[in-house]
Amino acid sequence: MNKGLETFASGADRSLFQFRLIRMLQYYFHQTQEFVSTMSGNRHAFVTMEQLKADTEGSIRRVYSRLDMEMSSEFVDHLQSRDSFAKKYKSRHRYSLAQFGLDTDTLYGSFHPVFERYGYPRPETGAPDSNKSLFADF
Repeated sequence: MNKGLETFASGADRSLFQFRLIRMLQYYFHQTQEFVSTMSGNRHAFVTMEQLKADTEGSIRRVYSRLDMEMSSEFVDHLQSRDSFAKKYKSRHRYSLAQFGLDTDTLYGSFHPVFERYGYPRPETGAPDSNKSLFADF
């Protein structure tokens, strides 16, 4: 991501890029929520990264069940092999809000509906340490 920021968000363009990125992500979230609200209960499913990492097989099984879909035995075998991999996986990617010119107040102010919808706690107030990793386990 750093190379992308260097390419598309250098100098005076950086704050404009940050603003547009936040607005784009807000739009995607709201559009998804609006679209899903028009669908019947078994036509969509949401899985958080935390759920997927903690229980890949169970998460996928619940999605299939909710959508009234059958899994082939080959897919079940593949899913079981990926489940153990997912539980052990540790990303080497490290990101901080400060890298993107953000702080916790901006993050929460811009995305509080996401925090509320998925039950995430409000981040601690104030700018995080620029070396602090976010989403380090994903």
